[in-house]
Amino acid sequence: MPNTNRERVQKPKMLYMMNVDWAWIKQRPHFLAEELAKCYDLLVLYPFSNRRKGLQKGKRTDIRHIPIFSIPKERRIPLIRHINLFFKRLFVRLVYHLYRPE
Repeated sequence: MPNTNRERVQKPKMLYMMNVDWAWIKQRPHFLAEELAKCYDLLVLYPFSNRRKGLQKGKRTDIRHIPIFSIPKERRIPLIRHINLFFKRLFVRLVYHLYRPE
């Protein structure tokens, strides 16, 4: 007897790291994320922009995304750059461990 209920096929998990803020004007990384979300269970990590000028208002898609925060003025003070790097690495490892992408 054929199965009338379609089994839900789970998409493979993918962790996608962008180099621009998710709310920034739509660029190549945004288009890539949207296309990858069609085939993968996608989680997007992106750097949170401390300068909020030029950002878009509202949601674009239903893609899950998580900002990576950093301390401002890292270009001026080398110690802050090292602190930010340490916490960004720690955060990405934590997300990777919890999300477990394929």
